[in-house]
Amino acid sequence: MKQVSGLWQAKDLRIVNGVASDFDWTDNGLPLAIMHRVDGGNNNNVGKGAKLRFDDGWDRGTIDFYNDKAGKNGYVGINLPGYGTIWFDSKFAYDNRITKKYIMTNWISPVGLLLL
Repeated sequence: MKQVSGLWQAKDLRIVNGVASDFDWTDNGLPLAIMHRVDGGNNNNVGKGAKLRFDDGWDRGTIDFYNDKAGKNGYVGINLPGYGTIWFDSKFAYDNRITKKYIMTNWISPVGLLLL
């Protein structure tokens, strides 16, 4: 977990195909303000191993951007109004219920959080 651009964010390396060096807090950080814990833990105390899910209303969005040259599989960008665009590895997005236009991001994240 890290505070970046005034937002507390979680880190899940699955969205960058598990490649730690590809993770960038500005591009891939998950805003905790629109997520909640599903493991019975306190939402105000998120640490390594916490299981998170996007809140209702934030659990789906349109694919707004494509970058087929990034990473091993390319990336798709989903704009979250007020929070910016989060870039997801295309294979991860596809494996987690993507259609041609929409992605459901209501996967439970075992958030491989690094407390940085």
